[in-house]
Amino acid sequence: NQFGIAKLEVRGSGHGSLSDPSASLVDGFRPDNFYTYSKFVYAVPGDEVILNLNLPSISMIKIDVEGAELEVVEGLSLCIERHRPFILFEVLHHYLAITREELNEEIMSFREERIAKLEGTIRSKGYNIYQICGEKEIQKVKTIKPKRVADLSSADYLAVPQNEEAAFVKAIEGRRCVTNAFR
Repeated sequence: NQFGIAKLEVRGSGHGSLSDPSASLVDGFRPDNFYTYSKFVYAVPGDEVILNLNLPSISMIKIDVEGAELEVVEGLSLCIERHRPFILFEVLHHYLAITREELNEEIMSFREERIAKLEGTIRSKGYNIYQICGEKEIQKVKTIKPKRVADLSSADYLAVPQNEEAAFVKAIEGRRCVTNAFR
């Protein structure tokens, strides 16, 4: 959501750390001892990238950034308002799947505050949110509530523009079970 140098925390070092799928720009997203190395990267707001690409339309945005989903959505605010894309994003559970550990209360609280802001930002733009539950089910959710499990099959969410929701539900019926899980 801003220009500048950002600290990227990674596991490992050297060439292996260049493709670390658990790397994060968000300080406090995981316990301090989870990461073993950090490097600095240059960050640019997504809207700036989109403007420079001069794309006529955008139908979907996929976000998988290990806790920085809020910043990505904020950095794509103009794109989201103009193009009304579907937004596929991940909200990790309160569990470290790699090390098989639950997160402590402080980290869970930190994450939940960020999730609430992310959810509020998405909903304020006229979107409803669905949780993708494995390969068979998708649930419309009232609130995003991460679990304390290692299974990542229910960590993906889809934000659907409200004006596209009926067509979306009709398009996926028969392929996935669509439910309302207002929780």
